Amino acid sequence: IIQDTKASWDARTFMNAGWEKLYEWQGRVYMHLYDADEFWLRYCLVDCPAHIYEFEKYKLKSKFNIIDDSLPEVKPLFDQLERNLLPSKSGLYTKEERVKTYKVERDDEKMKELLDRIPHAVEYYKNIKLNQI
Repeated sequence: IIQDTKASWDARTFMNAGWEKLYEWQGRVYMHLYDADEFWLRYCLVDCPAHIYEFEKYKLKSKFNIIDDSLPEVKPLFDQLERNLLPSKSGLYTKEERVKTYKVERDDEKMKELLDRIPHAVEYYKNIKLNQI
């Protein structure tokens, strides 16, 4: 089994992520290269990197001229930021809800179709002019 993971740290991006033909063919090529029977594409909702979270806090503080983010009147802003960017801490999603898996089985006929296109791709590549030179 070939497994590929796409990570989102934004819930909206994660929820909108779905099966795309591009990933199907990417998976089929991987199955061909590694003689695998299945390809699993996993979308995962993960916490954003710490440096990005800190930068987003900084932007929020700058936008609203906040010096102390622990003050009760601004706490809801920072609580919302944490819910938005740190799903593992938000309590809004279980671990299982933060993973979506799509599976494709090997199909040698579809792979043959792709392999038959290689000569056309090579010919196209020969005719590409980079920077009009």
